[in-house]
Amino acid sequence: MPATPRTSKRALTAFAATVLLAPIVAAANAGAAVGTTATSRHAAAQPAKKAAHARAGRVGQVVNKTHLLSTGKAAGHAAESKLVGFRHHGRQAIFVQLRGEGAAEISRHVLSRASGTAHERRATAQSAVLDRRDVVQASASSVLAAAKRVDGKTQRIFVVSNALPGIGMIADSAALKAIARRTDVVKVSPIVPKTAADAGSEPLIRAVNAWQNTHAFGAGVTVGVIDTGLDYTHADFGGVGHTDPTAFKTAQAKSDSQFYDWHANLPALAKAKIGGGFDFAGDAYDPTDTDPTFDPIPTPNPNPLGCASHGTHVAGIIAGYGENADGSTYTGSYDTLDANDLADMELTPGVAPEATLYPLKVFGCNGGTDLVIPALDAALDPNDDGNTSDHLDIVNMSLGSDYSTPDDPENAVVNQL
Repeated sequence: MPATPRTSKRALTAFAATVLLAPIVAAANAGAAVGTTATSRHAAAQPAKKAAHARAGRVGQVVNKTHLLSTGKAAGHAAESKLVGFRHHGRQAIFVQLRGEGAAEISRHVLSRASGTAHERRATAQSAVLDRRDVVQASASSVLAAAKRVDGKTQRIFVVSNALPGIGMIADSAALKAIARRTDVVKVSPIVPKTAADAGSEPLIRAVNAWQNTHAFGAGVTVGVIDTGLDYTHADFGGVGHTDPTAFKTAQAKSDSQFYDWHANLPALAKAKIGGGFDFAGDAYDPTDTDPTFDPIPTPNPNPLGCASHGTHVAGIIAGYGENADGSTYTGSYDTLDANDLADMELTPGVAPEATLYPLKVFGCNGGTDLVIPALDAALDPNDDGNTSDHLDIVNMSLGSDYSTPDDPENAVVNQL
């Protein structure tokens, strides 16, 4: 069997069934639930050029020391207003939101305004997205360099561009104040660390009724699971763990490889269940500075295999096939199941057993995470090709924190999805 622990006779709440099935039915009937966006190569470059000319003009208008002094004070106040939600002034993980729209928003504009065939509009939008990412990368690199001039120990965590343009970094308070003065910086916020969260469950009492009444099982709906990763060797997802006890360890040995094509090596049932995924953390990642395994800089790789079971459990609740009493994958009909059938299974099916999963791993093997933002960003373009039409329909985050704030930058990113 797979090395990751599992819960036998998985139980789901009626509330969970209602909450998860409702958006799946709506998405199946109405289409995409996550917004996308865009603009042409030339048009995307114009705002930056105009802003540069405007800044040059304003500099030319500063002609005396009195005006220089007053504008300096105003700039100082403006910089302070960009520092939002900080509770302490030591070195910490922060998110720097950069000026301008996210690439997905630009894509949406292009698709709605560009002329030509649908294929030509998509190609134009894709080109605009890639251009925007280049601009964001350049701006992020400039901000990082500015921070390092003040704090030589500043470290880059990630750069995002789809939902909101920005960069995650670890820096001290002096560096934060310096970059807040920049005109290309909108806001600087502390990243609130997250941990995997569990809740109690009650027996499944209505999911079967929902399947029988709606005949909706999640087919065609894509669900991102931002969590500890996924044991894709597990029978609940079409894996071979029930027949090959070494499957998990074999996959784990290659989990940090940049070259191993984990998805291509899945059996057919698992390929149908798992559309893709990514590891934003790497197994050694641990941003908790009190841990002996403290290592706040991630080492991303394409393989979302988890070294903890939380993400596997969550994904199973959402969209597991189900596991028979003999450990094999359930492949029968879902609307003919009854309570007795479920009681005889090793693992009951997930609420949407025909949905497609995208595990987005944001945890290492220890500690919490500061990497939810890049995972959310990836939900808008899971294969990272600049075409946002394949955005995920639903994103699940079973995560939590001991404290939070309205200024948590994840809130701003979620609002753009």
